[in-house]
Amino acid sequence: MLHEAHERQPAAGAPNALHQRMAETSDGGNGQGVVRVLVVRSWSYPIAPLRAALHAVGVRARFIRIDIEPALVAALGRRNFDVIAHDATTPGVPRDLLDGHLRDLAIKVPVVDIGRHDTPRDIAARVVAAQVAAQH
Repeated sequence: MLHEAHERQPAAGAPNALHQRMAETSDGGNGQGVVRVLVVRSWSYPIAPLRAALHAVGVRARFIRIDIEPALVAALGRRNFDVIAHDATTPGVPRDLLDGHLRDLAIKVPVVDIGRHDTPRDIAARVVAAQVAAQH
């Protein structure tokens, strides 16, 4: 299943220079100042807390969430992503499957691992760090 959600308003200031730099410079080539995140995770985990955690550090994000391989293939074929957040507990998309598709499609994008006990704030911090690292 594909699901897209948009976060349109930035938070009023990021708490540190790293987040501020990302908020100012991140457009991922889309010219809109939006970080595009592919979330590979079960639908039982809501996306709103992650959106809120990124918003809290001044990062606008667009999410596509998938949880099965056909949706992964469709998402990778249609979209460019700045970061992929992968939950290894997603039964339909293990990490080796994701890595294989990225390799086969010659897609170079940072992948951050997330777990069922990670807080949205933990995940947001990894997404921000991966995006900033990819810009250098």
